Amino acid sequence: MKFLFDAWKYHFGWKTLGGGYVRHVLLITDESIVEIEMPEVSNTPGYSFSGFGNLNEPSEIFLNILFFPLEKILPDPYEKMRQEIQNILDSLKQSPSVENFVSAISYLYSKRGEEIEVKNVYLRNNLKDLELKGSGDEISLSFKVDNKKQTYISRYKETEEANKVLLALQDVFEVNSEVKKEIKTAEVANDFAQMAWYIEAFGNSVIGSVNIDYRFHPNLSFRAGGSWMIFGFGFPIMLNFLTGRETSHHLEFGAGIVPVIGGFDGEKLAFFETLTLGYRYQPKKGGLVFRVSFTPLINFPDKGETRPWAGISMGYAFK
Repeated sequence: MKFLFDAWKYHFGWKTLGGGYVRHVLLITDESIVEIEMPEVSNTPGYSFSGFGNLNEPSEIFLNILFFPLEKILPDPYEKMRQEIQNILDSLKQSPSVENFVSAISYLYSKRGEEIEVKNVYLRNNLKDLELKGSGDEISLSFKVDNKKQTYISRYKETEEANKVLLALQDVFEVNSEVKKEIKTAEVANDFAQMAWYIEAFGNSVIGSVNIDYRFHPNLSFRAGGSWMIFGFGFPIMLNFLTGRETSHHLEFGAGIVPVIGGFDGEKLAFFETLTLGYRYQPKKGGLVFRVSFTPLINFPDKGETRPWAGISMGYAFK
């Protein structure tokens, strides 16, 4: 066995009450693709396991698929059964053949009173119009057999995982290097909303500000804004670090300066430093932005002291 592809396929029929996604595992060898239908059904494709690779070595997806039903099969006291399953896993590591995999997974699901089914065995020489597509966290594999198109969808929690699996599948199906190059480029592409604007009440510029935020990296953004501060005009300039790449929820850490024109004891130009420690909601693909932050003001010009402060922001992100 060369590769395991954990995916979902759209079905009609009694199992899905007219239409839905049924989980499949494709066991790919040098000569064939063995399609196994699993008991799991969903209205939308579920997340696939992120493991991939040549199964001459143990792989994360291989073990995860086998362990998936274990939690519901066995309460902790059944140590004998747990040991039996561990023995199966150990033997599969040594010989991860299609036959051994099918036997093991059949055995595990039978303990839940469920069955898996080997739906099809496709000879790879008979596949036509094979197509691999990647879009963000999703991979689509499709091909024709006897003029009938088969399509499988695999979703991952992170785009980076999806790109790695996509590259591995390109190797398995020996797709040309130009396509691989495009995928590698996509790995570092800015597939997130880079621009955002928001209005901040209080916060880094004391009274409030209107800001543009440019996210030039999934974890880094540059902010510039303008505000009227009663005692002058301020221009917050910040560099921010955001946690998380694939989520809408981020912890935000930032540092910067605020030049102020006029207002401080007759000075025409003054500066103070400021920090940001807070929460930012910003969808990856764009939309509503919400921020709430602790924003201390450092070396505040009137007394040169640090003042605790906070702010709240609302705005919109777009590509």
